[in-house]
Parts: sequence; C-alpha cells; structure tokens
Amino acid sequence: MQLGEPSWMNEEHVIVRDSVQKFIAAEIAPHYEAWEEAGIVPRDIWNKLGEQGLLSPDMPEEYGGSGGNFEHLAVVIAEFARHGYASFAGSLLGVHSGIINHYILNNGSAEQKSRYLPSMASGEMVAAIAMTEPGAGSDLQGVTTTAKRDGNGYILNGAKTFISNGQHCDIVVVSAKTDSTVAGSKGISLLFVEKDAAGFSRGRNLDKIGLHSADTSELFFNDVRVEGDAVLGVAVADELFRTDDALNEGTLTVLRSQIVSGHSLSGAARRLKIGEFLAFGKGERNNGGTNKDSNLAGAFEALVGAVFVDKGFRAACDVVKRWLSEEIKVAKSSGVKKDPKTEYQLITQSLLGETPTYTITKNSGPDHSPTFWSEVSVGGVTKGKGSGPSKAAAERLAALSALKELKKGG
Repeated sequence: MQLGEPSWMNEEHVIVRDSVQKFIAAEIAPHYEAWEEAGIVPRDIWNKLGEQGLLSPDMPEEYGGSGGNFEHLAVVIAEFARHGYASFAGSLLGVHSGIINHYILNNGSAEQKSRYLPSMASGEMVAAIAMTEPGAGSDLQGVTTTAKRDGNGYILNGAKTFISNGQHCDIVVVSAKTDSTVAGSKGISLLFVEKDAAGFSRGRNLDKIGLHSADTSELFFNDVRVEGDAVLGVAVADELFRTDDALNEGTLTVLRSQIVSGHSLSGAARRLKIGEFLAFGKGERNNGGTNKDSNLAGAFEALVGAVFVDKGFRAACDVVKRWLSEEIKVAKSSGVKKDPKTEYQLITQSLLGETPTYTITKNSGPDHSPTFWSEVSVGGVTKGKGSGPSKAAAERLAALSALKELKKGG
C-alpha cells in the first residue's frame, strides 16, 4: 500500500493499481505528448486497454468484465488522473466505462447487453454519449434532436457537438425528444446508434483548450432509423420519473433495474394469469413451465413490447403503471439496495469504526472454471466466508454471510 491511499483499498485494488501503472509506463507515457499534439489517441490503444482488462473492471464476467465493482473502476480512473493523463481519466474511460457501460447493463435489453458489453470490454467497440447540442449546450431540457415513431422503431434527426470519443466511437447513445406532448426532460429518451447506421455521420474533431488527445466531435443524424428495443425498461423509468421527478439519474437507474427483475415481472404475469395462455411442449409443460419465473417474466416483457408496437409508447407505459404499480411503490419506499460489501462496510464503520478486510484463502479448478474462497474479517476476527467463480463473487458472498450472522446477533 502507498502512503495516503484510501482506507477502502485492499490487496485486489492494489493489484489493479499496479497493472495500470505498468500499462501507463509501457503504452501511454512514451506517446502521450504526440497524441496531445495530434488531438486524438490511436484507435488500437482501446484494444490494448481491453486486453489488460482496464475497460470493464466493474462489469459482470458474463459480459466480458472482471466481475468487480465500482471501486475497481475508480482505481483505474484515479490512477490515470494521478499520473496526469486527464484525457483518459475523464473523457475516454469516464464516458466509455463509467457511464455507458452502466446505461447498457441497467437499461439495455438482453440482446443489447450481449451485443455491446463484451465488445466494449475488449476494446472492439468504443462508446460515446451524444447529449450536448449546438443551440442547447448540456441543458437536456433544451434538446432539439427528435426521434419520431415509425412502426416498431424511431426516425432520428438532429446534431450534437463536443461529443467525447466521437471520432473513434462504434456505438453512440443519443438523447432525443421522443414525446413532444410533455414538457422539459420527461419526454427525452436514450437511443442506440451504431457507426454504420444509414444517415449517421461525423463532423470535425474539435480544437479545445485542454484534454487535447481526447477526440471531441460533431455528430449528425439524418433520418437515422433506430429499432425500439428495451421498451419495458424505458417504460418503467418513465413511470418512476413521472411519479417522482426529484429522483437523480443514479437512483433512477438502480430502482429501474430492481423493478425489471425476474421476480417482479413473473409476479405481474401471475396477476394477469398469463401462464394460462402459454403453449409449451409436453416436457416443459409437465415440468411446470407455465409457472416458471423465467417463462412468465419473458412473457410479460413480450406483452409490453407487443402493446408498444401495436398502440405506442404511452400505451406500453399504461400497462407498466397498472400491473407493476405495487413493485414500483415497494422499490421507491425501500430505496436503493446496496451490494453486500458496501452494506457490511457501512455497518462496521458505523458501529465499530473498522473497515472489513477480505482475504482469498484458496482457489481451485481449471482456468476456464475456477472457484475462489474468501473470508471477511473485522479487527482480525473472521466474520464470514464465501466461495464463487471469481474473487469478487467470493468476497460478495463472504460479506453476505457476515451480514446474515450480524442479523442473528453474531
């Protein structure tokens, strides 16, 4: 550990930090001055970042990430900033890894997560978010870019400026007005546009006072067609915001993710008695397929999508409001659920003034399917144990075990 490091940093964080330092020394420091003069980094630096696992350290392993949490990403970004490479810390990694990864993970459809997240983790895809406009700046309520309904999708028109990663981006998350009947930010949605989409074009790489090597661009959208994926998640977010416009973006995203879960959706499907109308083969039917959470949740999501295609977005929102109202009420009253490690750390620091320490005690299994064992201790006393397919998963389960013991009075 280095002098002045945060108290929450553990051995795993130090390993991540050291890998960033080695990467900077080998791949960034020798070239950074030239990149600043050129006004852009080379495209292959994204692939190199991906090869080192530095683009998605906090993303689930199933989507190509390292299975860590926000602390792991914070270590990566902080280390670039500490060495003076603000273009990487803020504009490149901050946008790609810190913002868009989480938009897709928490709001994207299953297909979007599978399509984009692994490629963003490897560096095969670079992501940008297009909000700022020539006439509106970063005031989203003044957005003039429009996305008008067309069948089961939208037709996107507008222009954006000062867009970080704009020259290299393979995917752009675009803010656009999708509902002109409501005022301000409530009628704005985020849409995915890929680089090869017809009608999408890039303008010049803009000169700036600082962050010179972070490409910052004009982007143009001329009758770009965008398919209407993830209708359910958007409809839930819309209802949350309509009932409480004081929710900040982070809370809104997490609450939406909690509501659009298999447990919540299957409950709504049971109230609708959707299972009675599902057709399965004999084997699945005999195994209780009409009452399985996964089948019912998928059927409810398909129902909302069908309503959207047939009757439009507001009708889909009405379905969500009627049949998920109880889940929305419970989520808002319960608040954002913390991950076990965060919750346990808050408790121990509050009650004991101590920060939990996690230790990987052993690991076994082949490289493609390992198992790790972790223990969490407070003040040198073991409080919980857990095992999982990654170090991060084992630590989370150890924290969960400690929380259960704490609630028992241990």
